[in-house]
Amino acid sequence: MICLDTGALITAVQPALTCELKRAWRPKLRAFLDGQGKNLRLMVPAVVMAEYLYGIPTAEWQKTTADLMTGSFFVAPFSAKIAIKAADLRRVLAGRGGEKKAIKDLGATANKFKADIQVIATAAATDGTLLMTADGGVAQACKQLGVRCKLLDELPEPQEFLF
Repeated sequence: MICLDTGALITAVQPALTCELKRAWRPKLRAFLDGQGKNLRLMVPAVVMAEYLYGIPTAEWQKTTADLMTGSFFVAPFSAKIAIKAADLRRVLAGRGGEKKAIKDLGATANKFKADIQVIATAAATDGTLLMTADGGVAQACKQLGVRCKLLDELPEPQEFLF
């Protein structure tokens, strides 16, 4: 299973990307996902779904988008198991000089740090999950925590075949 953070989700699903960097990531991400085989399952943590839906201006469109997402992805709820994992991961990161230092080292704000920990915990609490992220701070935290992670920027260019 592959877990998408907000940047990876936007890159994967939005047809008109205004960010040049995300437009460059899209073919890399699509090729990577296509290479995972037909049994691939994509997971979106509930906190990622909330961040994505925040950018949609009306309640009607939010509901429609949420319905489409739940039909296309496994939307992982923030369960007690994931809450325990998030607390443990947060404690590990904060244990290296305090939470303020961890937040600064990851280039985050306090709120972003908490949301990122929830996303990382969701991936970590789901066996065999790889977290796809566009965020270097999330990738750095995953490395420190031993959570499998791929940074979109580091995906290889898709291969082109002549026949």
